[in-house]
Amino acid sequence: MYGFYRELRLAQPPERREDPVADWLSGRLARYGVAYDASMAVELMTGQWSIDPTPPWMQLPLDLPYVPVRQIPYNGPTGIPEWIHDRPERPRVCLSLGMSGRDLLGGDVIPVEDLLEALADVDVELVATLSAEQLATVKTLPDNVRAVEFVPLNELLPTCAAVVHHGGFGTVVNVLAHGLPNLVVPAPWWDEAHLGRQLAEGGAGVVVDSATATADSLRSTLTRLITDPSFSLGARRMRERLQGVPSPRELVPRLEELTAAHRPDRRAG
Repeated sequence: MYGFYRELRLAQPPERREDPVADWLSGRLARYGVAYDASMAVELMTGQWSIDPTPPWMQLPLDLPYVPVRQIPYNGPTGIPEWIHDRPERPRVCLSLGMSGRDLLGGDVIPVEDLLEALADVDVELVATLSAEQLATVKTLPDNVRAVEFVPLNELLPTCAAVVHHGGFGTVVNVLAHGLPNLVVPAPWWDEAHLGRQLAEGGAGVVVDSATATADSLRSTLTRLITDPSFSLGARRMRERLQGVPSPRELVPRLEELTAAHRPDRRAG
């Protein structure tokens, strides 16, 4: 992003070439008696290398030093509802629209009531992770919906047949780790559309544009995901690829090498 910004800034008249990023970095460095130089900008923002839990085949093509690490699902300390351990009578589907959208970024890509109504006739148990504010917009909860404000995905997903979600990174890596088919309605904020396309290209799901989605298209797509075994096969293949990425434990020797290579020679001077 900063590279694009610099190109655009240089195209401006000289009096409009402010650089707030440089101002911010200069202030930070001044605390330690270090003068800012433009050649330092990228390293100051991205480090000498980045440990990246994004699966390598899903990363954007950036010219930065990455060290890949396998994402280990962990949803924090929390209680686990008893019903999770009960075998569902119908295929269980998780609906996750992400916490960032509902808490920070202005709402959901499709109104919750419309989404639940569209999936009401699908023969599934739909576990919808929704806040009280989101549920307040729903007049009647369909019979096939179990609404919960929060449930840890790494406990819920092993009981599911598919996941409907917004393409957020936290949800995607949990779904990948459990090898489940995906119905992605991408949120417009970060890289959700890119991650959704990667899942679809890997045969692990379908992306539905929120601008053109209809009740019929959502219903038919979810039914396909559950009944067509090719999506489960594609999802399992992606999980196998993910398991080939180094775990945090396996990464330690590489981090030791990089640390030694970048450590300043303090004997100089």
